[in-house]
Amino acid sequence: MTVSRGWYRHYKGHAYVVLGVACLKHEGDRRVVIYTSVKTEEGSEGFDFLARDEKDFEVWVDPENGQPFVGTQSESCFRRSGCVRRFERITDPEKSIVPA
Repeated sequence: MTVSRGWYRHYKGHAYVVLGVACLKHEGDRRVVIYTSVKTEEGSEGFDFLARDEKDFEVWVDPENGQPFVGTQSESCFRRSGCVRRFERITDPEKSIVPA
């Protein structure tokens, strides 16, 4: 998966807008995704923007506990194991978001 600007749905159902990917030069060119929540969430502490390591943004997680799935299996293997992507790109946010 390549992270690009647009709408994404977190595996818990919340919608986010990715503004872009930034490079942290002082940290060995580490790439981070800059994104914002569509609505204010409890625990967001009022931040306007969030940043997450690109690899962490793209990771597969266990929806039961949010733990990243570690392994080298193909996408079909991840799906059979019950894991989902932490963030999935969506094209129609109105139809793809779980109501609060």
